[in-house]
Amino acid sequence: MENDMDEKFEDWKGKEAISGKHGGIRAASIVCVVVMMENIVFIANGFNFVKYFMGSMHYSPATAANMVTNFMGTSFLLTLFGGFIADSFLTHFPTFIIFCCIELMGLILLTFQAHNPKLLPDKGKTPSTLQSVILFTGLYAMATGTGGIKASLPTHGGDQIDRRNPRLISRFFDWLYFSICFGCLLAVTVVLWIEEKKGWMCSFDISVGILASALCIFTVGLPFYRFKRPNGSPLKKIAIVIISAARNRNKSDLDEEMMRSLIPSDKNFGHNKLKWIDKAMLNKNISETEVEETRTFLGLLPIFGSTIVMSCCVAQLSTFSAQQGMLMNKKLFHSFEIPVPSLNAIPLIFMLFSIPLYEFFGKKISLGNNNRSSSFNLKRIGLGLALSSVSMAVAAIVEVKRKHEVVHNNFRISVLWLVFQYLMLSVSDMLTLGGMLEFFYREAPSNMKSISTALGWCSTALGFFLSTTLVEVTNAVTGRLGHQWLGGEDLNKARLELFYTFSGDKTYPHCLDLPQLKAFLHYSYDASNTSLAVVFSAPPAKPGGWIAWAINPTATGMVGSQTLVAYKDPGNGVAVVKTLNISSYSSLIPSKLAFDVWDMKAEEAARDGGTLRIFARVKVPADLVAKGKVNQVWQVGPELGPGGMIGRHAFDPPNLASMGSLDLKGDNSGGTISGGGEVNAKIKNRNIHGILNAVSWGILFPIGAIIARYMRVFESADPAWFYLHVSCQFSAYVIGVAGWATGLKLGNESAGIRYSAHRNIGIALFTLATIQMFAMLLRPKKDHKYRFYWNIYHHGVGYAILILGIINVFKGLNILKPQDTYKTAYIAVIAILGGIALLLEAITWVIVLKRKSNNSMKPLRT
Repeated sequence: MENDMDEKFEDWKGKEAISGKHGGIRAASIVCVVVMMENIVFIANGFNFVKYFMGSMHYSPATAANMVTNFMGTSFLLTLFGGFIADSFLTHFPTFIIFCCIELMGLILLTFQAHNPKLLPDKGKTPSTLQSVILFTGLYAMATGTGGIKASLPTHGGDQIDRRNPRLISRFFDWLYFSICFGCLLAVTVVLWIEEKKGWMCSFDISVGILASALCIFTVGLPFYRFKRPNGSPLKKIAIVIISAARNRNKSDLDEEMMRSLIPSDKNFGHNKLKWIDKAMLNKNISETEVEETRTFLGLLPIFGSTIVMSCCVAQLSTFSAQQGMLMNKKLFHSFEIPVPSLNAIPLIFMLFSIPLYEFFGKKISLGNNNRSSSFNLKRIGLGLALSSVSMAVAAIVEVKRKHEVVHNNFRISVLWLVFQYLMLSVSDMLTLGGMLEFFYREAPSNMKSISTALGWCSTALGFFLSTTLVEVTNAVTGRLGHQWLGGEDLNKARLELFYTFSGDKTYPHCLDLPQLKAFLHYSYDASNTSLAVVFSAPPAKPGGWIAWAINPTATGMVGSQTLVAYKDPGNGVAVVKTLNISSYSSLIPSKLAFDVWDMKAEEAARDGGTLRIFARVKVPADLVAKGKVNQVWQVGPELGPGGMIGRHAFDPPNLASMGSLDLKGDNSGGTISGGGEVNAKIKNRNIHGILNAVSWGILFPIGAIIARYMRVFESADPAWFYLHVSCQFSAYVIGVAGWATGLKLGNESAGIRYSAHRNIGIALFTLATIQMFAMLLRPKKDHKYRFYWNIYHHGVGYAILILGIINVFKGLNILKPQDTYKTAYIAVIAILGGIALLLEAITWVIVLKRKSNNSMKPLRT
């Protein structure tokens, strides 16, 4: 019998594992093969989602890049959830099976969408609500499945190796990383070549086949595996230790005899630090082992945090480099054209050859023995982090070279220029990610191998989310300068090289995100000549429409406004700017303003009805200078009228609320427009109403339902699940009532504006939720004869609230008409909650069936 350092392993029948029969190189090799196959699917789709989202779904480059980084980031972040399930409730085998099925279902859904033209948007249009729901459900089902797989497979493979042979464990993780790279190589060469020739539908079909085959291969290896049975939630134990240490922080130190009794485990990492945790042992229910495991896990977190920036570099180069490559010369020979994503094959080939070399030299370097120390892996990670910075500098240099040749010589440089940045980043990735996987596995407490290994992937996730944040912040800030670095659909007009290097540029000192019509204002006030330099940008209501910005010296509305209007000249398509002195609603023809204006210019920021910008400098009247504020009005319209007149704009709430006061010195309440009177107050109330109801009916109520349905199956969660469920639903009800009350107030203040369906559903939700609150008062005991009818009442009302709540949130979004990002974000939240519910449903059935099986096998007492 094999006993790995006092850890007990079982075979698939629940019997003690036998050395030579269970585990070993054979079982670990199966894991490497499955890792390779799963990585083919993940990488082949991940690298080309940018092209798919731009070409088939018609998203902008920045949006497509963010969607991919969000998908990949979510995939890696959910490894923590998968690791928690594997370490706490299931072994790694059923965890993999469940999550692999979820990923497969998501991939099948995306394949179905790719095969059905009705589920794809028309040319020039972004997806409809139904198409978005299908896309994001499939996408984030894949992300959920990938997270569970990546958390369970490396740990499962490591558990097959004898812990008394650390050198063999190190070799396993080196070859596991080799399998990851080899899967990437096949993905960016064979699979992507087929996709280039046969199209996306064929690529999806191949991915489904590969993932299904991986599931079968892993299942076939069941008789050869060995398993370590979970022993409850390790995170719960860590929380108890930390809470106990915090409660005992003011008590006297442990006596010397107790301190001497703290025998260090086999780990050398961090046991001389975090001494405050020792006070947890003043609680007699907490063992020395639990304290040491907590100390070890907390010691891993700084290493985890330091690797996030490198992952951000990976995200940026893997998305924007593909877009760079699309604008470069992809021909290697006269008849051979390189698919852009296949450029990744060059560094991958280098990595595949370097891993055996690394194995050889690593053995020589690691203190001349067969065991790599913790410091060796830490140095490996540190070197990788340094190289990630170098890779970004190289990327910026290449982008400067590419744009220079395009702009000045009308020449496309070879796509092979991207090899330099790919090579630097790949070496960085090999050192950092490969080192993290081994480091976190070896240094982790024995009952937290999956969660700790997931930290390596979670670092990648946070890097991808940081990448998304950088893109959004960069576009928001630079857009206020008059030109987004990463905006529009033409990368030649973007400033990617500045994004890579974070170089500065001249800016207006005051930038406002105006609250209506997706408009921005950037301005500076020169007190020496009392002039106001402005850049106003907004998208017209429709292609061929107009935008306008005005100062009203005498009032707050349209009449009296001294207006600058920009539109595209119908004759030559060039953006022009005109002035309008609007003395009445019928006087909308070009006319001279009441004050001087100069340096006027208009430009189109994006084609096909994209954003227009107005540049101008206006002389501020003396009376307004004395006040220090001006009344501004802005507007957008769908078309031009006859004779050069601007056409009628819409009278939707955003159009009626596009006004406010502008402080000349920039004191605009922290960067948002101030003033606006009753209109702005109403807009604020509308936003509060939307946020309260979205959080209540659209998010908290579904979460409470998930808790009630799925947490009760875990015996360790009883009765905690009940209190969580009640707290969640009661909080949702209180927030929902507040949102409902703001809706009533808005209705009373909005004479003539009625949204009957939205209002009626809201009343129904309030009524049903109030009835549901009485369920706690009327709840009979479990064995009461009326409990069956109470369950029907409670569940029926609950599901009605869930369905109506989500429907009404979407109706509210359609009324408020916020930026598409908010609607997309809510769709993603619902998709994630649905994926979690699907996953927990599968886990619930596994546990229930297993309990029934165990109960049927118990011998009858005589």
